Amino acid sequence: MTPFQEDSNIQKKNSLSAADRKNIKVSPKSLSKIKAICTIKDMKNYEFIDEMLAYYIANNLNSNEQNNLNDILSVRK
Repeated sequence: MTPFQEDSNIQKKNSLSAADRKNIKVSPKSLSKIKAICTIKDMKNYEFIDEMLAYYIANNLNSNEQNNLNDILSVRK
């Protein structure tokens, strides 16, 4: 079993066009925290969310769940 590999090496400052970015819904409190952290770290919101996802996947999903995630994402490509 291979661990999750999609975007495992986050490329900082890899800007996405507005057309490539998608909206997600978060609470106002969460958005405020994301914006504050991004300001402190000088990064884009989506870069921070990419890092959070990579960390969560690596540390909170077991290998079976990571494989399932890889399978789901490969079907959607």
